[in-house]
Amino acid sequence: MEIIFDIIQNISIIVASAVAVWGINSWRREAKWKRKYEVAEEVLSLFYECREKFQVIRSPFGYEGEGKTRKRSEQATPEETARLDSAYVFLSDMKKKKNHSIGYKL
Repeated sequence: MEIIFDIIQNISIIVASAVAVWGINSWRREAKWKRKYEVAEEVLSLFYECREKFQVIRSPFGYEGEGKTRKRSEQATPEETARLDSAYVFLSDMKKKKNHSIGYKL
């Protein structure tokens, strides 16, 4: 009779150990995917935030005389000057509305 109790005890220890290992592995897989999900969600929200910032920084409407404070090259053609002025306006707008939470630097 004692042998039967020893066998049952050993089997129950083996079953309990297997269930514990299975539970720990399940928890690790869940924690891993949860972290990946959190990172993906954070990245997506930062992309949306960047998109909104760019829409605010540079609207499609321009103002007369924008970019005139830029240093000009004497050899630039009028077309190049206009293109560089519009790019300068974009960069100066970014500097004005820079948000340190995103972490970009100019």
